Amino acid sequence: MINLADFRGDWESIRKILPALIAKYEEEIKEAPNRLSIRGKTGPEAQKEQCSWPIHYGLLKAEVNKLLRYLEARETQVRGERTKWYIESYPREHSERARDKLIDHEPVYVQMRELYLEVEELKEKLSAVCDAFDRRGFALRDWTALKVHEITDLTI
Repeated sequence: MINLADFRGDWESIRKILPALIAKYEEEIKEAPNRLSIRGKTGPEAQKEQCSWPIHYGLLKAEVNKLLRYLEARETQVRGERTKWYIESYPREHSERARDKLIDHEPVYVQMRELYLEVEELKEKLSAVCDAFDRRGFALRDWTALKVHEITDLTI
């Protein structure tokens, strides 16, 4: 969905597309329950889906991880810039702890932190979807084993 190499060093361009990008990931996550459902599908249909959807969501998770690492680097850069400003330009000397507290309340840092937390939430949601597909795979394996052994008097 995103190739950060296209935006290398251009934070403003990434920041502009980030809301739309997050919305696309959220839409994919909303579709997950329908894709996870086995109800109303034949065994072969469910098995075919089990091959493709986990890969799709795994790739989305990898993209979000990449974006999260990029935001971590950007957040570190913002913190470094603000620390440098407090050391070199601020008229009063501050202890390291006081400097950190001041930076934690700077609007530019708070915005970066909020973006980071939003993308981290996406990562957690995609991890949950990937885990759910793993459990779905186990359920399909068990269903297949029942079918192979022709145990027909069980209700699933």
